[in-house]
Amino acid sequence: IGIAVGVAVVGAAVAAVVVLDIGQDSPSEERTQLERTALRALELSESSYLPQDVVRWARSLRDGDTFTEEDQAARSAIEDTAPEVLTANTQNNAAAIDQAFAGEARKEIHRLRQESLTAFAAPTTPESRPLSGGVENVRWTGVTVTGDRAEMSGTVTCWSTMATKNPETGTWTVLRPANGCSVRLVLEKADNGSWQVSEYQSDIIPGKGP
Repeated sequence: IGIAVGVAVVGAAVAAVVVLDIGQDSPSEERTQLERTALRALELSESSYLPQDVVRWARSLRDGDTFTEEDQAARSAIEDTAPEVLTANTQNNAAAIDQAFAGEARKEIHRLRQESLTAFAAPTTPESRPLSGGVENVRWTGVTVTGDRAEMSGTVTCWSTMATKNPETGTWTVLRPANGCSVRLVLEKADNGSWQVSEYQSDIIPGKGP
């Protein structure tokens, strides 16, 4: 899921600009907090409508892997990602979204989560399941902090995992498409001192997509 939303910063006080050296071996506490929040936001953008226990189970699956429902974890994952189950559970990851995002970005992620649920449930395809999604190969190329506002830019690999069932054999085969993406995030510090993403843009890098 790629989105570009934002909220205006009004009446911001003039503050010193701190450019964090992303190449340092010992990152500052501020940078660590920013990267943790940004990574969580990126992961949620790829799998916000899926049960996180299924996401964790499927994270190690690779393109072309196969499995059967004789395995308890696989059977649970298939049951938990049935279209009727996903659409009924509209609270998937709502708290995590509220923690990682703010303002219009939060509203947009919730909207896209519901849109994904609706789209998945529309064609009733019991032989197909979304299982996981996330980001890897994250590299931040710029991190700038100005008071309670930070901007981050970088490149990531956005991936998703799904599986299709062979009705004759009962075997599920994994598909794991991936895209190279450039990302830009704006984060703002909340009253409790935590960082939240208020603007988020992700674009497929030419030649790195399907």
